[in-house]
Order: sequence, then C-alpha cells, then structure tokens
Amino acid sequence: MSGDGYFTGDEKSLFEYWQDEERAQKFLDGGTRTDMVKYVLKKDTHLLEQSNWLDIGGGAGFIQSNVGIDLYRMAVVLDISLEGLRIHICKESQRINGSFKSPPFRRDAFDTISSFFCLSDYPELGEILTSFVRMANGGHFILVDYGKGDEYWENRKKAQSPSLIGNINLRSAEYISQYAYKHKNLEAQESEDKEIIVEAKKLKNRLHSLPAIIKRVFFHAIIRMKQNS
Repeated sequence: MSGDGYFTGDEKSLFEYWQDEERAQKFLDGGTRTDMVKYVLKKDTHLLEQSNWLDIGGGAGFIQSNVGIDLYRMAVVLDISLEGLRIHICKESQRINGSFKSPPFRRDAFDTISSFFCLSDYPELGEILTSFVRMANGGHFILVDYGKGDEYWENRKKAQSPSLIGNINLRSAEYISQYAYKHKNLEAQESEDKEIIVEAKKLKNRLHSLPAIIKRVFFHAIIRMKQNS
C-alpha cells in the first residue's frame, strides 16, 4: 500500500475494532500510558487555558479526567467508538461520534486540538492534518502516540501480524516534526521521544508473551499553524 504506513485491515475493520465493549473499558484508565498522559497534560496546560478544546479519540474520558474543568472553556470529544463514548466518565465534555478524517465541525471551531494514541491507527497523516488545519482557530495541536521502538507494540506486531488492526504505525517525534514542516500551513513548535520502563505483568490481558521488563516509547509533539498562514 502506498503512503507512510499501513493497515492490516481496512477502515471498516478499524471502525469495527473500536466498537468492542471490552476494548473500550480498557481506556477508562491510562494503564501503562498514564505517566505519559499526566506528563504531557502538565507540560501543555497553558495550551488548554480558556480554550475551546477538541480531543480526538478520547472516547472513554480518561484524558479529560486528568484536566481540571475550570481550565478550559469547552471540551469536545470526537471518537469512532460508540462504546467508548457510552462509558465516558467526564460529564462536562460534549461527545461526538465520528471520524477525525472527516470531522463534523465548522472552520476555525477550536483553539487547541489534541490526539492521544490515535495517529498510529492510520497509515497516512496528510488528510488528517489538513482536517486539523480547517478546524483550528490559529491554535496548537497536541499529538501523543506510541513511538518507534515501543516494545509492547513491536512485540505484538510480530506475534499477531497480519491479523492486527489498530495502533500499528509507530512513528518518532522527528518524523512528526518533519511531516509537519512539509505541510504548507504547519510547523513543529516542540517534539520529543520519551521512554518509560514498565513491568510486563502490569499489562493486563495481554495477548502475547513479553519479557519481564519492557520499554514503552511515546512521542509528544506540539504542532502549530505557521505564523504567516
């Protein structure tokens, strides 16, 4: 398949994959992602202050539950998972079912757009970033995902390919920065790769064998509109 990554299924398969109730339940907390989520939200607090905030893929509400409701002006969660939205734990958020490749929002609707652990579902970023630009009111994008070299997903890809569907396109912070610079309206303000060492036994319901200690790798990038765009 052309592009910078691949599906091991199609978009219909991806949609069906995220309708599973048990899978949605796993995202009521952060699991081994928790430290990374809290690190990013603390570091990027200033980007959420008094903002109209769109969070993409945060259906169950774990991201919003780690942000004080008095910080932002409005929070909207967009997710393809009906199950995730159904069990959403942050009552203050508005919940919308839909894809962030074709989001149902007007131009310039949001000051800040975040995506936690969603970009790795998709093989190409161009269409997604273009939809971000359309919705962004000159603000910032907070992008967080599993990074290149993440031992959980690298091991799982080896064990389950070609049946694996979600979270398989692992990228580095440098890759995200370079990709943003290629876009006519975007530039990377900040990017970093972060490693967190965890015990495999803390990974509940894992579907493949892992070493006792594994390295989780995440990237964090802040992308903004170019000043002259």
